[in-house]
Amino acid sequence: MHSSQPKTVLVRVQFSDRSEVQPTLAGFDRDPALAVNILRGRITRKDASFDLELTGRERNIEKFLRRSGRLSVIAG
Repeated sequence: MHSSQPKTVLVRVQFSDRSEVQPTLAGFDRDPALAVNILRGRITRKDASFDLELTGRERNIEKFLRRSGRLSVIAG
C-alpha cells in the first residue's frame, strides 16, 4: 500500500539534443500532483542534463517516472 505522506525524490534528466530541454521541462510543470524544483542544470552545445527534486505522493511520483523515460533516480 502506498503512503499518502509527501515524499521527495532526486532525479536526473538527460537530453542528447538540447533543443528538447524547454518543451520537456515545461511539461514537468503541468502535473499539479507534483512539485518540481530544478536543483542543477548543465547545457552544452550538444546536450543537457538537469538534477530535479520531485515532491508529492509516492504513487504520483511513480506514475510520473514511468511516463518520463529519460529520468533516472539519484536518491529517494
